[in-house]
Amino acid sequence: MGKIKLSIVVPVWNQEDLIVRALESIPHRDDIEIIVVNDGSTDNTSTNIFENLEKFNKNIRMVEFKENQGVANALNAGLELIEGEYYMALGSDDYFITDNLNKFIDEWLNNNYGMVYFNLETNDGSIIETNEKNRDIKVGSMKAYKMSLVDTTRYVAGARAHEDCNFDYIVRNKPHQAAYSNLIVKHYNYPREGSLTDLEVNKQLMKTKEQGKKEGNSLDLIIPCHNLEEWIEPCLKSICSQENKLEAQRRAIFICDKCTDNTHDIIEEYMSKSNWDYVILDTEYGSPGEARNAGLEISKSRYIWFIDGDDWLTCDNAIDTVLECMIRDDMDIVEFKIKSVANPDGVFGGGTVWRAMLSSRVIGNLRFNNRQNGEDNDFSWDIWNKPGAKYGKIDFAPYFYNFPRVGSQTWKKNHK
Repeated sequence: MGKIKLSIVVPVWNQEDLIVRALESIPHRDDIEIIVVNDGSTDNTSTNIFENLEKFNKNIRMVEFKENQGVANALNAGLELIEGEYYMALGSDDYFITDNLNKFIDEWLNNNYGMVYFNLETNDGSIIETNEKNRDIKVGSMKAYKMSLVDTTRYVAGARAHEDCNFDYIVRNKPHQAAYSNLIVKHYNYPREGSLTDLEVNKQLMKTKEQGKKEGNSLDLIIPCHNLEEWIEPCLKSICSQENKLEAQRRAIFICDKCTDNTHDIIEEYMSKSNWDYVILDTEYGSPGEARNAGLEISKSRYIWFIDGDDWLTCDNAIDTVLECMIRDDMDIVEFKIKSVANPDGVFGGGTVWRAMLSSRVIGNLRFNNRQNGEDNDFSWDIWNKPGAKYGKIDFAPYFYNFPRVGSQTWKKNHK
């Protein structure tokens, strides 16, 4: 095998009728490799692939899972084997416009771009276009990624649909130069009844949504702020952009504690244009713990997420993903990974309140102390060690911890 320019990973599960079409659409070129990951298919998918091998690019490899593990795990298995300079995923029910993929490789993958966007066509004849204005489009199905940019980033383990959202968010927020091709490179088999996106998401979403309605599907964000006019906009943008597929009752509670700048006005400007319910409290406590307590006193929701005003949520499905786990499994604590400058891919840490979503049930009458720093330590200890609390952990990094930030309370503590 010569030098590989493009590696194409094809996860497949029970697509005996469509997998041959998908693989036939990939050009016969020496600089392309195909990695097919059969995710525990129980139909004739494998048989149909092997019986039609002569129709496919000769640089093809197969990975076989004995049991179905979900599309995210299948893609991750493929990523581990990639030898190419660039990476694309191809859904087993989609296919490439072969001539356009050839043009795309020759014209766009020889310029050292970190990501190259392209257009899709769909079953109803519409074209989904990408350009610099909508570069934050979340799906990875219309991009080629340079593997040196992807590096060790992987899909959220266990995700069975919308698996590309978090992966794409992490990769496209790394420093890189992007390019935008107007070629229609892929046919996206949508809308199609019975796809994984339809079946997995809609079935689970409806179940969780109905369960949430029955139990009181409500969430309060509690966000203490002190003179954050230079730092709060990323937080506000990330909140306002959140999806709400669970149709949750959501409210953001901002506590402007001893603010002498324009923090209050900036919050009002953003939130007034959003679809969120929100409250802005102006207080004079002088400690983040007491500011959080003020938010707790007016909170009436079943679930609570503490967010610092200089941090932010990393992707548009951050709340839905964590809240779904809370509702589905009736959890009191769902801990997640935290990203930071030092840990861009996210790491688990000790139990602290901004590393988890909590139920009001587990919080009860617990409150923060009035220390200037480390005010969450005692509170977090009591929460994580509360008898009978139902605890879960999700391999997902929805929160960016903006540390070190010059001027923050933690920074002041460490720079006396």
